[in-house]
Amino acid sequence: MGVGDEHQRLAKFHTAYAAIDQVDTPPKTTLEILKKHYDENYWNRFLKYFLDPTKPHGFETTVLRHFLELLERRCSDFDFDRYCVDEVRVDREVGTPSDNRADIVLRYETEWFVWIEMKVRATEGDRQTDRYVRDEYVGDVRKSEFDERNQFYVYLAPEGNEANASEFVNLDWSSVVDDLRSIQQTGSKEQPFRSYAQFVDFLDTIHNETQMTKHEEDRQEKVQLAIEYYDSIRDVDDAFEKVLKEHKEEWPVRFEPYAPESWKESWHYHTGKKKLTFYKRSWTVAYVQQDEDVDASDPLRPYFQHVMSKDRIANNELYLKTQLTGSDSRLRQDFQDYVYNIEVQERLQKMATKIEERPGCEVQLPSRDDRTYTRFTKATYPIEWKNGEGYYGTLEQALEDHREVMRIFSEAVDYAND
Repeated sequence: MGVGDEHQRLAKFHTAYAAIDQVDTPPKTTLEILKKHYDENYWNRFLKYFLDPTKPHGFETTVLRHFLELLERRCSDFDFDRYCVDEVRVDREVGTPSDNRADIVLRYETEWFVWIEMKVRATEGDRQTDRYVRDEYVGDVRKSEFDERNQFYVYLAPEGNEANASEFVNLDWSSVVDDLRSIQQTGSKEQPFRSYAQFVDFLDTIHNETQMTKHEEDRQEKVQLAIEYYDSIRDVDDAFEKVLKEHKEEWPVRFEPYAPESWKESWHYHTGKKKLTFYKRSWTVAYVQQDEDVDASDPLRPYFQHVMSKDRIANNELYLKTQLTGSDSRLRQDFQDYVYNIEVQERLQKMATKIEERPGCEVQLPSRDDRTYTRFTKATYPIEWKNGEGYYGTLEQALEDHREVMRIFSEAVDYAND
């Protein structure tokens, strides 16, 4: 495929990508943080808590009434007395003498009961719902005490997951959430804030688990784009990697046209890695080879470092930091004592303020840190790559801006060596 064809394909990719709504990842719900968002037992506890009007959530009978009204619409022949909702009993994990167990049972005296079987990710066990219908008990009460027409069974599960027993009415979680959201819209002023937040959090957990969120839809669209344009994306990415590798290996040579006249004679530097260090010969207290990397085993080594990475280049930025390392703790301590005295910090602050007057530039002056590797300044500059010319031109400007750091490092080395 020619370069022109690749440009056309990438243009189509860009158009398709731009059409996807960029939705931020939503905050996680409590159960998602705990990695329990698919745990049926936790859903059971939450649902039972909010359905039960005797619990201290502040919703009283509101949630239960909404749920029962939903059952009225789904279960033929089911109806309930609106004036007696507070007398409805709500139990969870209700066992029978036959060793069957209902996830939740709603029961009003011996007028009616609703046996609820809940599913989150699992499907029905071996003839599970048939066994529940045939069981002669609901809890420790004989079903015969209830009119046969007032015995109801509900299979509460994600859409498409249905009960085997025909007596069970299939109710999907999405319908429950949609119905209870109306409480969310009106309830914040009536319930304690904690209860309201817990209720909304539970509804969000159900929604996120049972339905594809907008964020997930967008991710799926991006995956499809990645598959469709995989060859073109990989080809461009490989070219990016190769060019970046060449620059990391050759950056001192490529920088020479922009560097000060004393660059070759005054500086050590290393190549080939993402983090590219360089430092003045006069700053070291141990002899080093030209391409030798910064090593914490040297007694004292202050240095500059620029980070040439795909992320930085793609974000159109140059990142330059100044640091210190060394194995001699006394030398490091004396060096930092000098750099962090008030007068020197004022000089650095003045330098940083001047740099930040340039659009898009940011400088940080970290607090003192006595670890083996200590950062003194961190600066970010906007760049235009322009085959590397923009990068090296900006690096030249950054070094010019950091002349004060060079002077301070030279002074600090002399101070530490006295």
